[in-house]
Amino acid sequence: MKYKISHTTRYQYEDTASLSHNELYLTPRETPVQHCIESAINLSPHPAATTRRVDCFGNQVTTTTVQTPHTVFEISAQSQVVINPAPMPLPEETPPWEQVKESVWHHTAPDDLEAFQFVFPSPMIPVSEKFARWASNLFSPETPILKAALGLTEKIFTMFKYDPQATTTNTPVEAAFDIKKGVCQDFAHIEIACLRSLGLPARYV
Repeated sequence: MKYKISHTTRYQYEDTASLSHNELYLTPRETPVQHCIESAINLSPHPAATTRRVDCFGNQVTTTTVQTPHTVFEISAQSQVVINPAPMPLPEETPPWEQVKESVWHHTAPDDLEAFQFVFPSPMIPVSEKFARWASNLFSPETPILKAALGLTEKIFTMFKYDPQATTTNTPVEAAFDIKKGVCQDFAHIEIACLRSLGLPARYV
């Protein structure tokens, strides 16, 4: 499947901005199931300097400096990607969750070490017994990992109410968890907090 992706961000200032530094994450990354055919980023005003790098997570980062005085700043990106989705494994045929946890914590395979960095708390996602306890009924001994994770997703979908007025982008995950309300970002953070609190790697994509 081929996709064409367009993105535009536009800033308008009350006063003239003389300088603008930007880090842009607008180039699709290469993965085993995704190939970027072409990608272009255009800025107005045109930047005086542009550099590109790959960050520690494998994302393509474009850094720009605009030195032309401006009151409007626009960033546009166009890309084409080809997606070849990997077949979804049957949930019941995935390994027991304890086995996955053991493998990651002992770095049994090369990919385990990369996954291991996502078992720890991060600025937006705490790790605590409260989250582990709330999810524990789905992670009984020998439960296949994907079956348990899908069950956790369904539990959040069932028990939480989508309410855009209940939280902001800065609402702590514990607050959204306690009121059982929020938006997609809150629900993703709660699921990650539950998985990490059980010792499983999880990240926000």
